[in-house]
Amino acid sequence: MTEIFELTSLKQSENFLQTQCHKGVKEGNPVIPLSAVTKSNEF
Repeated sequence: MTEIFELTSLKQSENFLQTQCHKGVKEGNPVIPLSAVTKSNEF
């Protein structure tokens, strides 16, 4: 049960990071590449 929850929260945080990146791109702010973020999430 905890594994499923962790996977869900990881997916949610990934989606959150994606929207934050898109916002940053729109506003012209420097953004961390999503590939770097996903790499740090790999175990």
